[in-house]
Amino acid sequence: MVMKQEVRCSRRMAIFAVFDILDRLQAAYEQHILGDIKAQINFQGKISEFAFAVTENSEDQSILHISILYPAMDLSADEAWAALEYLRSIIVSHIEEVQNAEIGKSFL
Repeated sequence: MVMKQEVRCSRRMAIFAVFDILDRLQAAYEQHILGDIKAQINFQGKISEFAFAVTENSEDQSILHISILYPAMDLSADEAWAALEYLRSIIVSHIEEVQNAEIGKSFL
C-alpha cells in the first residue's frame, strides 16, 4: 500500500518535515538523508513499519511517498489506509506551517 502527495517545497525541506513528524510521534526510525526512511509507528495502539521517500520534481516541488512495509498483524486494510492518510496529512500540514512561518518572517 503506497500513498503519494505532491508538495510545494524542496526535497530537503520535505525530508526534514518527515523527521520532525516522526520525532513528534516518538517513532523509532532509521535516519538516512539519502534513500528511504524506515519507521516503526504506533497507530491506534498497533505498531507497523512504514517507509518514507521524497523525490524531487523541481527546485521547489517534490513528491512525498509513504508506504506501509509491515502492517501490524491485526491492522485491517481500512486502518492501514487511514494510517497512511494520517501520516500524509500531518506531514503536509507541517510543511505548510513552516512555509507560512517563513513568509511571516519575511514581512517583519
